[in-house]
Amino acid sequence: MGTDLTPEFVPYLTPWEVSRSVNCQKITDDRDGIHIDLSIDSDSVIVSFETREFLAVTEEGFRQKTLDLISGYLPQLIFEVRNSPLMKFLEEEDFDAHSTSALRHFMLVTSEEIIDIISFDLPVFLTGNTTLDSKK
Repeated sequence: MGTDLTPEFVPYLTPWEVSRSVNCQKITDDRDGIHIDLSIDSDSVIVSFETREFLAVTEEGFRQKTLDLISGYLPQLIFEVRNSPLMKFLEEEDFDAHSTSALRHFMLVTSEEIIDIISFDLPVFLTGNTTLDSKK
């Protein structure tokens, strides 16, 4: 992935305050979209995307450069990544066969993982049976 792009990490506001205790319990990828089940302190929250064009889960130890770039924002949970080298990589791999202008790169940071999602959709936040609106 030899690009010279410098990503911009834009904090994406969530409907709750985030502490340092965020754990990924499971990730479900099915016909209804992708659902990331998190435990945040003592709450259970699901972050969902209706579409998923790309998903990667990386142990946070392999993402030290990224963690250094976002350290001033932590404990932020979600970032929108602009000028994304990953998006550029996908465009190059696709040979420009698909329009990628509407795609967005989101990055979730948990206590143990960094989860990258490229989707046409904004994240939806669910807790219990309630859909929460982003503060954005």
